[in-house]
Parts: sequence; C-alpha cells; structure tokens
Amino acid sequence: MTTISPDPFLEISRIARDYRCASVLLGFSKVKQIQGGNLERLLNLIDSDIVILRAPPGWTMRSVTQILVPVAGKGSHDELRSRLLSSLDRNRRTSCNIVFLRILPEQFSAEEVERERSALEILARDEVPSIPIIRIQKSTRIVPTIAQFAQESDLLVLGLQRFGRHRKLFGQITFEILQQTDCPTILISHRG
Repeated sequence: MTTISPDPFLEISRIARDYRCASVLLGFSKVKQIQGGNLERLLNLIDSDIVILRAPPGWTMRSVTQILVPVAGKGSHDELRSRLLSSLDRNRRTSCNIVFLRILPEQFSAEEVERERSALEILARDEVPSIPIIRIQKSTRIVPTIAQFAQESDLLVLGLQRFGRHRKLFGQITFEILQQTDCPTILISHRG
C-alpha cells in the first residue's frame, strides 16, 4: 500500500486501525528520534502489537549468531516475544544462540539466585524451540550490565514499558540502553 499524508504518523495509525493490523513494524535509525517525539506519539495511537527495529544499513538476520534477551520478570511481553524469537529461530539456516539475561540485586542469596535461574530457564524453554542460554548477573548497574552483554550479541530484544492502554513509552532504562549500545535492536510492545 502506498499513501500520502501531511502527517505520516497519523496516517500509519489510521491504516493500522482501518485494516485491523495485529502487528505494526516500524524502524528508526537515531535514538534521539524516539523519546517524546513523533514515534512515541504514534505508539500511543496504535492498539496493535508493535515491533520496532533499529539496524544499520545493510544489516540482515542472516548475520545474527547470538540474540540477547534481557528479562525483568514482569511477564507482559512473553507471548509476543515468544512468537518473535520462535520465528527468528525457525527461519535461520544456521543455529543461533538465544541468551536470556536476568539482572539481580547483589544482596540476593545463592538460594534466591538459583530460584531465579530456575524460573528464567522455564520461561526461556517455553519461549524458544532451541535450547536457550541462561545468564544470571548480580549487579546494581542495570544499563551498563546489559550494554556489556550486548557487545557480545548480534541482536538485542527489549520490551517497551506500558503505563496504560494508550501510553506505550520508551522508559528511561530502555532509552539509556539504546544510547549505550549500537547493536541491532528489536523493541516490542504487546497491545494492552
């Protein structure tokens, strides 16, 4: 479909609504384009699942050998993330490592860490058909820790915070992660 509009963001939301799109895929290249701008305004207008890709020119999924999936444990993106990761894993010609990362407070005991590891392993095995890699990291510095793991990855998958039905926002942590990483990133927001 090709359409012309003086406000492309309103037009995208109209098309998504009129055609009852289950998902909308968007792209951006610069971090400064997202927080509080037109892209965030568009996210607030769309009731569909949203997937946003940040990738450099010429990047393809064929080059991905490791996917990093930081998980905070809130569970709001599990279904959408599972569909995305299963699709990425299934459509590859070569194997791909999918790394699930959970960052825990440093004061967690060994028993608490093991409980979190077990829970993350169950969640990861439910979400991907291949055998996931589980990483538990104790740290008070969430963003630098994720950025460090992202340096070893070819793709980063992040969930967008949702503060209500029409308030899909780039939270501060997500925004800082995007600022401190340069690897291709997929952001997901499950419709409310």
